[in-house]
Amino acid sequence: MKHTILTIAMLAATICSYATPIDEAPSVPPIDVINALKNISETYGIKDQKSMTEKRSSVNDALESAIVILPFECPNGEGIMAGVKEAFVEDSELGFQFGVYEPGQGTTFKTYTGNNTRESIMTRENIDQGYYYINVKNSDNPTLRDHYSIQWQVFGDKIKGKMFYITSLRSDLIIEEDSEEDDPFEMFSGDGEIFDEADISNLGSNLGKMMSSLQKELNKQLKQMRDAQEQAAPDLAGNPNGKLERQLHAYKQLLEMQEEQIDKLQKDYKNNFHNPGARKEINKRLRKLHKEAQKTTDKMEKLIKQMR
Repeated sequence: MKHTILTIAMLAATICSYATPIDEAPSVPPIDVINALKNISETYGIKDQKSMTEKRSSVNDALESAIVILPFECPNGEGIMAGVKEAFVEDSELGFQFGVYEPGQGTTFKTYTGNNTRESIMTRENIDQGYYYINVKNSDNPTLRDHYSIQWQVFGDKIKGKMFYITSLRSDLIIEEDSEEDDPFEMFSGDGEIFDEADISNLGSNLGKMMSSLQKELNKQLKQMRDAQEQAAPDLAGNPNGKLERQLHAYKQLLEMQEEQIDKLQKDYKNNFHNPGARKEINKRLRKLHKEAQKTTDKMEKLIKQMR
């Protein structure tokens, strides 16, 4: 019996480790990116079109959010943007979100600017623009994230674009505040891609198939549990706790299956590093699975109390 309890405890601990995926990036400023954007700003920035906003706590004056947008215009054909791209790539490991998109690649982007999903701005308005971005934890307050990005587009012998410096609440913390009643396939996907209808349909279809498969496995496990209850195992004959132990074993199998599914989703979460929308949906599914696994664990604990 002690072995059974230990097994349950280990499974519960495993579930807790898989249930809340959070990117842990070092709180180190992306110096190469900062210097590259500074060079563009000083040489080609259109200073009289610069916009700045800042919000601080009324209690302790701590920074809560800040936005700086600076348009620029530079010559085409001198490799200027290639140098900027190189800086973003060099600092990529410092960010918990990162992407480089040449004109024609990827999708449009929105970026959070406040403490909820409704506060955002378009940092890439169309796919004709090149777009490089990186999000890092704020070095002074790890619940905030600093967003650095640049969008640009070729117009003949000129390149025109904007640079963005945004500090706001980290996207994973904003997602945790979302109501579970929210549309799971909302067009806005956070610090990253805005999916078109086809992308959302495919994402919903894939998640639906995944959960359909999970439900089939659940039904299978429940059927096996019922069968086990109807046929007493020989080694449990005469054991007054035999039925309870069979139920406990069935719940244990169910919990192991839930843990395997959580493990798979965790891997999917990591593999979608550059796809914030998919990560948001996977995160929601993980939280739901965690609740289901917790219910299974609670049922097992009740059975254990009855067997003591």
